[in-house]
Amino acid sequence: MSKVSDADIQELLDRQKCYDVLTRYCRALDRSDAGLMRSVYWEDGMDDHGVFDGNAHEFADFIVREIK
Repeated sequence: MSKVSDADIQELLDRQKCYDVLTRYCRALDRSDAGLMRSVYWEDGMDDHGVFDGNAHEFADFIVREIK
């Protein structure tokens, strides 16, 4: 049986954090929750979804308006 390294554990933790952000994004879309959507982005994050290209927090407000 191979030994689990600290790097292996860190990779699993990093992957879980990414998964958590992705599922929070999906939940925000499902619930039309702009506040939750903003929580997946840095304040200065940018987003380019074709129909929107700009600040990610502004994208959160935009997409929730569009899907309601």
